[in-house]
Amino acid sequence: GTRFFVRLGGGLRNKIVETGLENSRIFDLPISIFTNAYYSSKNIYQYEYQQGNKINRFNTIRLSEIEEERFGVKAFAGSVVGRNGLILAGIRQEYQRVNNLSNSDFGTYYSISALSFNAIFDNRSKTWFNSDGSLIKFNFETTLLQETSVVGFTKAHFEYSGNLNTDFGVIKPSFQLGFADATLPIPELFNLGGEDSFWGMREEEGRGRQIVNASLAWQYQLPIHII
Repeated sequence: GTRFFVRLGGGLRNKIVETGLENSRIFDLPISIFTNAYYSSKNIYQYEYQQGNKINRFNTIRLSEIEEERFGVKAFAGSVVGRNGLILAGIRQEYQRVNNLSNSDFGTYYSISALSFNAIFDNRSKTWFNSDGSLIKFNFETTLLQETSVVGFTKAHFEYSGNLNTDFGVIKPSFQLGFADATLPIPELFNLGGEDSFWGMREEEGRGRQIVNASLAWQYQLPIHII
């Protein structure tokens, strides 16, 4: 069937307005389409490493705050592969700008026109506190139009997380690898930090055009039920 949606969300440092249309099947073919129009903004703190720390001391200081604004349209088409796989291809026409909130310097909007390919494999039994299965995600995006008025870039990202059951709990390895060229815009940078990325670092404390991140966690279910 066809589903129309409107989504409003946000807080003190971020907001999003989105509307779109989903169709789970086209002309009885196993292909679904998704299209949406959106506006979003997000405030991000910028950090630098503090100089003069002791050799065993690691610390950062907050320098400034920026706001990343974007609005545009997306259109995707895809199909389910097997029971746990999903392949998507689509286009994105978007306008972005970066505002420096520390000195009230507001940037100028520039355009992005990109073609993307996404592949997802997910056979986990549940999203949070899962104890079996794995998640594999791959994304590749490149500029669709080679024009001077459009910012061009190429970006690829791979992510894996799994579960290894033992008698003493669940061992959870994860790994991500991403790279992009030198023309990647600031709002498209890879982020490192936060409880879902790298414990011990502030959210988005590290940002760049390449990322390599690996972790190993241990999960144990308590023998008591609180709720």
